[in-house]
Amino acid sequence: MYSTTVVSIFLKGILFVFPAFSQLFNALIVMKTGLLFLLIHTVYVQKKQMWIIAIIIAVEVIVLSFVSFFSSFKDILITIAVVFSFYPIIVSLKQYVRNIGIVIATLYLLLIWQTIKA
Repeated sequence: MYSTTVVSIFLKGILFVFPAFSQLFNALIVMKTGLLFLLIHTVYVQKKQMWIIAIIIAVEVIVLSFVSFFSSFKDILITIAVVFSFYPIIVSLKQYVRNIGIVIATLYLLLIWQTIKA
């Protein structure tokens, strides 16, 4: 898992050095989000070792996203919102409240990021 993050950071760094390979590098970076989705979904469905999700969120949002130019923290938060929406399939008030909380948190972080960039 951490190797995909390291590879993605490396590819983002050399993305502008080799413009001819930018689509390939971007596709490899997007694969990281898919792998994160699979890992978070598996942990969330099993309800075991939920601390792994907390560590993934903390590392992705705080350590990797806020220090990068591209503000990729929204990608992990959107991925988490999708995972939480999938399971359980039963529509409930708890699920709506959780999803609204994630959307509000993502919008708040986007506004903070816009202020920091400006």
